[in-house]
Amino acid sequence: MMKKIVMSAGVWVVNFVMNNMSDSFFKVESCDRCGQTPLTIRQMSWFTEETLCMDCTDKEKPIKKALRDKGITDAMEGCGYIPEIPA
Repeated sequence: MMKKIVMSAGVWVVNFVMNNMSDSFFKVESCDRCGQTPLTIRQMSWFTEETLCMDCTDKEKPIKKALRDKGITDAMEGCGYIPEIPA
């Protein structure tokens, strides 16, 4: 009986937080880049404020790696644009 009550309380907390958060990240229903819907798993872009599906998130990984390999680590995160990789 106690286990069921704890689970019910946990579900209630999750529902309350999801429904009452002012952060639009949790309310976005489609990927900001490709439009994939429904957006069941989401992640914030490393570079912009876009909410992304996992496919679009995976497309950012090689860019991040290439920038790190070139020694560019300053001001990458949240720069507001997707940087070009210098030659």
